[in-house]
Amino acid sequence: MLLKMTLTENIKIAFTSIGANKTRAVITALIISIGIMALVGILTAIDGMKVSINKSFNNIGANTFNIKNRGNMVHFGVNGKPQKKYRDITQQQTEKFAAQYHFPCIFSTSINASRTATIKYNSFKTFICLKNKRRA
Repeated sequence: MLLKMTLTENIKIAFTSIGANKTRAVITALIISIGIMALVGILTAIDGMKVSINKSFNNIGANTFNIKNRGNMVHFGVNGKPQKKYRDITQQQTEKFAAQYHFPCIFSTSINASRTATIKYNSFKTFICLKNKRRA
């Protein structure tokens, strides 16, 4: 014979079972709450690490790009032909590019004045790398 149970009867049986096994119900509720807290903590820690890693990459310039008039490699003339001369990028070209680029960013221009300069004053001398930088 098939028994039909109503919703109210199911709720009564559930509360009776919880009342009879109070310790087990409390322990189960604690385990569930601890699991949810651990999950939230892990997800928060992962998000924090992502932000920290992205900031670190931003600081080392992983999200930047450089526009140069030539590469960094040293090129010598081939088959007696002289090395190709590249025109410098002018300040006006840089400012025009900055005006046309409509993204949140910082523009800067720089020039390597010397990589092995020696500055002398009386008996003092020092080696420096001169670099001129301007932010637009």
